[in-house]
Amino acid sequence: MRQCGLGGLRQDLAGEGPVGSPMFLPGARCPLVIAWGSTRRTSAKRQSAAFAAHLRDGGRRVTAFEQAGRNHFDSPMELAERGARLHAETCALPGLPAS
Repeated sequence: MRQCGLGGLRQDLAGEGPVGSPMFLPGARCPLVIAWGSTRRTSAKRQSAAFAAHLRDGGRRVTAFEQAGRNHFDSPMELAERGARLHAETCALPGLPAS
């Protein structure tokens, strides 16, 4: 994401090309958890799902899901919430217990 800018995102959503999209950056080789909040715009949800599918198609292990009632500001809070799916899925990456 460090190479992604809002201008590139606007181009992606307008169908004008992959400029700035993390979907086209090399290097993601580890298993990933991709989560997005249910209160996000439909276009942002679609982009997250497409990103996950692209990585899966490239042979990566990806867990992707929508977080009920969350947005991009409070979504990361579930990383610290025992019992939250984001917490459990993230702990499972290196084989840690979720509790």
